Amino acid sequence: MPKLNKVRWSVQIALLAPLFLAAACTRRQNDRAEPAEKVDASQAQVSASATEQERPPFLSARGGPPGTPVTVSMSGLVMNQRLDVGFGSFVENEIVQQVQADQDGDLSVTLPIPARARPGVHYFFLAEQAGSSFAVSSPFLVTASDGSIRLRGQITNEGAECTTMRSVGDVLYTLVGELGSPAPDARVTVDGTIAETSTCQRGLTIAVTKIQIAP
Repeated sequence: MPKLNKVRWSVQIALLAPLFLAAACTRRQNDRAEPAEKVDASQAQVSASATEQERPPFLSARGGPPGTPVTVSMSGLVMNQRLDVGFGSFVENEIVQQVQADQDGDLSVTLPIPARARPGVHYFFLAEQAGSSFAVSSPFLVTASDGSIRLRGQITNEGAECTTMRSVGDVLYTLVGELGSPAPDARVTVDGTIAETSTCQRGLTIAVTKIQIAP
């Protein structure tokens, strides 16, 4: 599987970064997310905008362990446009597939999350082959192989139905389970799994198995 050209993609991602930083600067940055085993610090340097709102390219799933099949789709592309699909963080990423849009400018491709992907927040990227990247997906949360995840963040008051938490990169999560009553602005560490179903209206829902509130 080819590695992304780090110089080329670093420049391209730098062009996209202001779009995320402009929206994220209005929110406080929280502690970095961690899986059941410590996540590499590079995963903690993402600054994303309005992460609870999906943006193209669209994903069929928002989280899962390595090997999870994810359909990446987008419309409005150039007819028969050849593209690179990348996956990873803004610091480290790789080309996972070279694809081509159809005659209507639509793209739909199903790819497995790479086996070596480490737990934490990742993104799918679309780039013109030998050209510039132009689209970054909403966050995808990679879990451990057993589906477990550890996240650190800060409780917010953004959820009407569910408790909400923002973690690294301004990513919004909703929390369900035996939570107690953590106060807004409390810093917490949660262990859990991605909920199979959820009535929460915003963010990716985590079924919490353990929560610790920082003193």
